Formats: sequence, C-alpha cells, structure tokens
Amino acid sequence: MRIAIPTVDGQFSPHFGKCDGLYICEFNPQTRVVVNPRIVTRPAHTKLHDLGHMLLELSVDMVLGGGMNPNTVANLESVGIDCCLGMSGKTPLDVLHNYDHNPDQERSNICPGVQNPNYQCKYDC
Repeated sequence: MRIAIPTVDGQFSPHFGKCDGLYICEFNPQTRVVVNPRIVTRPAHTKLHDLGHMLLELSVDMVLGGGMNPNTVANLESVGIDCCLGMSGKTPLDVLHNYDHNPDQERSNICPGVQNPNYQCKYDC
C-alpha cells in the first residue's frame, strides 16, 4: 500500500493544508517493511485540489494525517484514497509506526471545522 503523510520541513504536519511536502512510501502491514521512502515537495502556490491530483498521480492509497476538512476527506475518498486522521508524531516514521501498531484504533479528526461548521480555516485544507 502506498501511504502519504503531510510534512513541513521534513517533519510531520498534523494540518494537511499547511504541508510543504508529502512523505511517500510503500508499506506492507504484514511484514512491516517500508520501501522507497521519499519526500515529494508541494509545488509553490498549489491549491488543495492540486494536492488531491498530486496524490492520484503518485498512486497513493492512504493519507495518514492529523486534521483535514471533511470536504477534502470526501473528495479524496471519492477517488479511492483512504484517509486515516487524528494521527500524531514528530516524524513521518513516528506517524507510520503509530498507525502500524494500532491500525483499527478510533481516532478523531483534529480539524476544528469538523466540530464547528461555521469555522473558516485559513489554510483551505
């Protein structure tokens, strides 16, 4: 499975809309092996829908993130990209490790827009 994790300066970014890159890797949950890890830089001035296109072009199966606007989640899931939100960690490998050890753990989307539909996020995530 190909996983994407949002990053800022190579560290985990819990806020999808603020990421400046994506940690991309192949991950086999049975063997727990990570293959071809790399950071793909988010092109300057890209909008959020461009990130979705980027994920599709990279053949991403799942995004592990902290928070994401519900509309973005719905858009990604409509094209077959799963979103596992409420993740935490300092590095992308921390996030992947947390997911790997508790893949079925119930987590909460940390985006304030989930709880408050009137919230206007300045990051368009």
